[in-house]
Amino acid sequence: MPLTPNKKIDRKAFPEPDGMRAVLGAESIPPRDALEEALAGWFTDVLRIDRVSVTDSLFDLGADSLTATRIASHIRDAFRADITIPQLFRAATVSALAEIVRAALPSGRADAIAAALRQLRGMSQAEKQDLIRKRQSGAGAGGNAR
Repeated sequence: MPLTPNKKIDRKAFPEPDGMRAVLGAESIPPRDALEEALAGWFTDVLRIDRVSVTDSLFDLGADSLTATRIASHIRDAFRADITIPQLFRAATVSALAEIVRAALPSGRADAIAAALRQLRGMSQAEKQDLIRKRQSGAGAGGNAR
């Protein structure tokens, strides 16, 4: 292993990852619903890999506590669910984490938010801006504007 002058692992000396998914299990199971898609998307983004099975452990894919914190932050921002780092360590797969998110929110709320995220991902930037303008003008007409 390459080391720094302080005898720590020199992460900068490693080549950039190629983005390919590590071969973990015999079978790769793709996300089965919008919530699992959102979680898998954050796993792949944070870990810089091309895909993840819903049964792959986040930590077997190379995550550490900082990575876990970033994923927990994504969950808090999108779902307003307070997922703790210890929970994330115990439920380190997409499928297990999806169940925790569902349990943390009122019935059906996590799936509704995930469906909205899926819809937004499918929109162009211009479509997103148009949607924002429509919502802002609707809020202004209803007297809800600040």
